[in-house]
Amino acid sequence: MKFILSLFLIQSVFAYVPTVESLFRHGQNPDVTSGAAVVSLAISDLNSSDKSKKDFIKLVFQKNSLDSYRLDQLMFENETFGDQAMKSLKRMPIVSGASLRSEPEQALFFSSLISILFNNGYHLVSTLKSQGIGVKFNNEIINRTKIDYLVSYKQYLVKINKDWSLKKTEPNPLKPEDADEKAKVDQVMNDSIYLNTGHVSYAKFDDLGAWKISGQDFEGYVSHEARQIRSLRLNTKGKLFDFHYRQYFRADGIHYVPRFIEFKSSTGQHLLVEILTSRLVGEGSDAIFPKLKKWEQVYKNQLELITKPAFLM
Repeated sequence: MKFILSLFLIQSVFAYVPTVESLFRHGQNPDVTSGAAVVSLAISDLNSSDKSKKDFIKLVFQKNSLDSYRLDQLMFENETFGDQAMKSLKRMPIVSGASLRSEPEQALFFSSLISILFNNGYHLVSTLKSQGIGVKFNNEIINRTKIDYLVSYKQYLVKINKDWSLKKTEPNPLKPEDADEKAKVDQVMNDSIYLNTGHVSYAKFDDLGAWKISGQDFEGYVSHEARQIRSLRLNTKGKLFDFHYRQYFRADGIHYVPRFIEFKSSTGQHLLVEILTSRLVGEGSDAIFPKLKKWEQVYKNQLELITKPAFLM
């Protein structure tokens, strides 16, 4: 199997175009095994005359499935994020592309955070699909014919490794004797493992190399080497939502997140979200979880089971 993968990589490296889902995996970060994350934010209204005023919010994501997360949103009086500064607790049991279909700005914001925090490109693709953007999951565009040839070749290698004499009689599926069939096999093996949907192209963003993701009413940029989301722009129902992600830093010493997320909309909103802290945690094992249970009791009259999050308060 390692041989087959190596063969594929050698064939594909010069013509490689990443898929939308792989670009949204935030590939510079190490693999994530945690099912929960805690993020502390300071949100400023750049249209406000009081530039010092900020909302302090803590988000707690817990994974339900690949396409669904639970979100607890806690609002505080100040940056201490202490018990005495707690103002409100809101909960969204399911954060998914489908659950936020009618709230595109919230969907794009939370889904991009999930992409960055959990290396989950699937969730962001699902969100875009729910907004009518024609992007595809990896499993929708995999080159099945090439996979079949690779599986046949693996079976061939297993046979001849067991009995080397079979090499004289066992047909090599990648080297058929018929010229037309061989040309067909060669063409398939020269193709990418994923079919090119035309949504991804190489471009420039802020004068640096980037991957551009284009779809009807959507445009996104991901940095070429670091694979960090730089910009997401969605035009839906006559409204434009524009996010820019800047100054990535290692929030926990290992995983990169953007320090700032700037949000603009055609309705006049202009907000700056600053990520103060971010950490991945084991589900139920972090100190935040008993605090959530306590706060549920303290704020049970304010706890809202909401169908949409109050993203920009």
